[in-house]
Amino acid sequence: MSTAHNRSMTLKEARVVLDIDEKTHIDQIKQSYRRAARLYHPDVKTGLSDPERFYLVVTAYNLIIQDMKKRELRNDNGVNFGAEGFATRPEDRKKGVFSKAGSFFKGFSSKREAKEAKWESAKKKNGSDSFYKRRSAGLISLKELISRFDQSTDTWVQIESAHTIFDSYKGRFEMFAVPRLKRSKETVQAELIGLLGKLGSFSALRSIAPYLTSRNREVLAATFLALDGAGSRGDKILDHYLNPSSAFMYQLKTIFRKSDFEKRIFKDRIIPPEKLRRLSAIMRNTGVPLKDLLEEIGVTLPHSA
Repeated sequence: MSTAHNRSMTLKEARVVLDIDEKTHIDQIKQSYRRAARLYHPDVKTGLSDPERFYLVVTAYNLIIQDMKKRELRNDNGVNFGAEGFATRPEDRKKGVFSKAGSFFKGFSSKREAKEAKWESAKKKNGSDSFYKRRSAGLISLKELISRFDQSTDTWVQIESAHTIFDSYKGRFEMFAVPRLKRSKETVQAELIGLLGKLGSFSALRSIAPYLTSRNREVLAATFLALDGAGSRGDKILDHYLNPSSAFMYQLKTIFRKSDFEKRIFKDRIIPPEKLRRLSAIMRNTGVPLKDLLEEIGVTLPHSA
């Protein structure tokens, strides 16, 4: 995930986290949120429990909903969003009286509850509860999981299916994942790449190496992390595809490099020099800024950097 805890999340980043865009309907936003939250919730046993990613999902959802409420208020019969965060009419501001913001939120809440009830009803109707129960009992076949992945257009259904295949049918995961890498959306691509990296086989690592040239930060970071975490085998593939400067030449070039940021990262040993050397090569090959790469792989940068 690209948004670090040490800085505020932007709306653009929030939409990336939930895999939506600014035109996405509220029902789809909630559906994406529920799926993502269920996948990464620390207390739900999906094989994906990840408190940090769960935190990002919740933060992204709250930010998007807050923005939608503000925009609704601005469009509500001349109601403006006041300096104190309350919606007021021009005539009410003169009198010091708050507008109908309270009734708006009450209406929003009742609509939300009605839509949530509708969602729960639809979920039971389409059998998703049954799917989760059968998956927990280990009764989902590989064929059904692959079909679920291929037929769904929902990012979170695909990610969940991929992880279930990895957890339950690891020996056949590479056969499933590699042909689907190119035709998957970038968020799903990043998940498949991460899982192929966990397999650690030479053929799986080689299949993800070409994504070191991706211009998408999420995919690029997932590829680097997968190979970087694969030990000497991953190191060889990284060096083969990136062709970075030797350790000695990189150190020499960094001393005389114009980039103060890269010099600072190197001097302060914020990450190991070998990792920085390869990330520097990725930066030069793709044009993605080093700072963005570091944030994407989860490196906390000092405020002065």
